[in-house]
Amino acid sequence: MKRGSIKLAAVLAIALMLFSACSPKEAPVTITHHSDVSFVTGVAKYQDYIYCATKGGLVRWEVPEGNYAIYTTADGLPSNVLTDVDAAADGNLWIGSVDGIVSFDGEYFKVYDESDGLPSPEIKDTAVDRSGKLWAGTQKGAASFDNGRFTYLADEKGPTENPIECIYFDLANNMWIGTKGRGLMAYLEDQWYRAGTREGLLVNTSETIVQAWDRSMWSASNTGISRFDGIGWQTFSSLKHFGTYSCRELHSTENRLWFFTDNGVHASQGADWFHFSEDEGLISNEVNSGKVFEPNEVLIASDSGLSIIQNDKIENYFIPNCPRGHNGLFITTDDRNRIWYGAWESGVNLYDEGYWTQVASGPAFSEINDVRSMVFTDDGGIVFNTTKGVVFQKDNDWKIETRRNGVSGDDVRCGIYDKEGNYWAGTASGICYRNEKGKWKRFRSLHGLPSEDTWSCAMDNDGTIWFGTSAGIVSFTGDTLTDRTEEAGLGAIDVRSIEVIDGAVLFGTDDGKLIEYRDGNWDSYGKNRLKTDSGVYDIAQAPDGSVWIATNGDGLICLDNGNSLHLTVKDGMPSDFVKSVTFRGDEIWAACYGGVAEIKRQPAE
Repeated sequence: MKRGSIKLAAVLAIALMLFSACSPKEAPVTITHHSDVSFVTGVAKYQDYIYCATKGGLVRWEVPEGNYAIYTTADGLPSNVLTDVDAAADGNLWIGSVDGIVSFDGEYFKVYDESDGLPSPEIKDTAVDRSGKLWAGTQKGAASFDNGRFTYLADEKGPTENPIECIYFDLANNMWIGTKGRGLMAYLEDQWYRAGTREGLLVNTSETIVQAWDRSMWSASNTGISRFDGIGWQTFSSLKHFGTYSCRELHSTENRLWFFTDNGVHASQGADWFHFSEDEGLISNEVNSGKVFEPNEVLIASDSGLSIIQNDKIENYFIPNCPRGHNGLFITTDDRNRIWYGAWESGVNLYDEGYWTQVASGPAFSEINDVRSMVFTDDGGIVFNTTKGVVFQKDNDWKIETRRNGVSGDDVRCGIYDKEGNYWAGTASGICYRNEKGKWKRFRSLHGLPSEDTWSCAMDNDGTIWFGTSAGIVSFTGDTLTDRTEEAGLGAIDVRSIEVIDGAVLFGTDDGKLIEYRDGNWDSYGKNRLKTDSGVYDIAQAPDGSVWIATNGDGLICLDNGNSLHLTVKDGMPSDFVKSVTFRGDEIWAACYGGVAEIKRQPAE
């Protein structure tokens, strides 16, 4: 990476003036989203279209033609990570997200959050009662929408501030609420009733509720299905019929009960059963939710796209060429100018010549489902630092080393090769290095670490290895450990990122500070300089010399001696939670919660 010639203090001083002079709306950039629109969480029919809530934005499908449009935070959504979508009788589309609920009239988005009465911005479920009123189930209770505001369901005998998994209204417009950990609740004849394990449910969590044509009530979770016949709850043998205990959504039509599960879609009609899976043509067996319309039209939201069953015939709709995973952990560039992107529980994606490809993941490569960082070797090898150990790969030969092999811990956050060819790894349980003979040496608290919880590392120009822990900074010269925390003069500091720029070692902390070490001297820059108190999770220098800072809640900050920027959701970023940043030519790439941002700065006029 090119090193700049301007010292950080000067860059920060100029950036401070520019922050006050340039508003975010004037940011001279274009931002392109690369998000996981294949992972569908909810579906709805609205006007002439089918809408899919996904973990990468809102997708509008025109079927059967297969045309689609994608809406993201760049279009006004509060988050790309959506949880549900419903069509209301008033003609509005309601979209649940992890950062508020949104109404959509086909042209404009309007966002509602805690300032509008929601008990929590994290929406778990949306439902429309039989009078047309919208209800939202959130992480901290339920609320109804009326006269432009949400009203919290504050009844002390009701669900109160418990996480709401689902809301359902039966044929008599009685409210049924499924909670996480407190069972199922129903408001019948002006009184709350609760059902849990004592009443016959399998667990005290209900993820979906429905009333069948025979007026019986059904509840399901990831442990199985229960039926209420008006007298008591009885367990239904889901494993026998579906091959799984997990049912994610229930729907009922005039004569069929539909089960949307992690092993396909199933329907019962009396003693007759109907099954739809990948064998019958579904795009995926991992079904998250669905809607059933008459006559016999079923919309299916899966982790790989939308499936539609029309008169028992299946049509699939998906969007190719997008990365998998919404919770970005890292992004980096290799020497062939390819982009590598890793997301939580989703493996690693490769972007090359305009196309995304998912690198091997899944059960056969479960170790690289959660990759925290990558290191490239000069001879073409790759090291994956994962939550299950260190994975060395070269010429398609894979070798996994874990705590059993001598690694300090299996949750490996960062790694780097020193000048002697030793591989150093920072883990949740200490620091270690692997020598050329394949032997590991460990360092823990008893060896002088301020904390074994290690997050970041880098090597300076002299070959010294630096590590950032949740309680301070250490350095290694050879294998001699030195605790540098007291030198920095800030007490116990949680260091999340390290970068070496122009001979200085920069440390980013979890409370928004930037610490500089140069020639034995320490300096610290806080909110008065960076204009943020969010965690500094990555620091990187672009080829043009500008310094980019990824923050955990305040977007992406660029420190430059002429064109500093502060990019957030308001500017079109996928999220304000940015975990990592890298560069490809004059492009800036950022891994966010909600996808990848590809940023291009406009040339100065």
